[in-house]
Amino acid sequence: MTMLLDIPHMDPLEDATALIGNRAALQDVLRERGYWFFRQVLDQGAVARMRERYLAVLRDMELIAPDAGEPIWNGRSLEGFPEKIEALHDQRAWRSFVAEPEIQSFFTRLLGAAPFWIPSVEYRITPPKTGAARDFLTGRHQDGFANGGIPMLTCWVPLTDIDGTVGGLALAEGLQTGGILHDQLDVPRHRIPDGTIPDDVWHRSDYRPGDLVMFCPEIPHSGMVNHSDRFRLSVDVRVMPIDGELPLVGTVLDIGEGYVRIANHDGRDVRLILDEGTYCRGLTGARIPLPDMVSRVQVGDAVIAAFEGDRAVLLRPQR
Repeated sequence: MTMLLDIPHMDPLEDATALIGNRAALQDVLRERGYWFFRQVLDQGAVARMRERYLAVLRDMELIAPDAGEPIWNGRSLEGFPEKIEALHDQRAWRSFVAEPEIQSFFTRLLGAAPFWIPSVEYRITPPKTGAARDFLTGRHQDGFANGGIPMLTCWVPLTDIDGTVGGLALAEGLQTGGILHDQLDVPRHRIPDGTIPDDVWHRSDYRPGDLVMFCPEIPHSGMVNHSDRFRLSVDVRVMPIDGELPLVGTVLDIGEGYVRIANHDGRDVRLILDEGTYCRGLTGARIPLPDMVSRVQVGDAVIAAFEGDRAVLLRPQR
């Protein structure tokens, strides 16, 4: 485990659970704070079934006890621990989670319409930090930087108890109105420069299974260093109301110099213009030059495209 950092005081997230069902009040909160924090709203059975998938991965890695019901690290080497949990991506684990009737019902009530799930998912297994940590946050970023044009909400779902030692999600409350903070000249990583976000704007809470944090694409956020004896388990899924301004989500029918044709999820065949203003990206979010994207994408590839009129604002793979 890592040496404890001098972590600045963080105020807790404001609980919006009592506002569920009051769409106007929730929208006011989202505009003001950039997020919603709900306590104990997700079905415990659905969360437990998702958690078990994560525990199975850790058992296969032999990093927790064979009969472990909690993600307590057994002390084996963490060298080479993957940043992306491909086993869960290969299982498309998120699809069974969001298809649970209780999950669908909750989000329908919350959004006022059936949920449309954007296939952009992260399965996060954050191991204990074993060396010296230089920062209490592990990756300040804004989802909107590499997903421009999609008015989605990110749903961060803790799958276990997450206290201050385990870390969890921190949000820079109020900075969702400050525009994109990523450095456009910092190619290819486009990091938010050090010092851009004051330490005193970060908020976090202790989280439990059943809790939910949802936030807009513009709010800066980050994971925190895990200096506990256990793995931190969470999943990010992204959602919109079905009656919103949806992106194209489908498969590539054709792509060439200046255009892409997509078989959309609703059965439409849509042709979009690709130009130098189109943000082309891969799975990491780093921008890819348009000619490279055209040569990389194959017919049949699953993609997401945000658009304005007949022009693609964003072209990226599904995940």
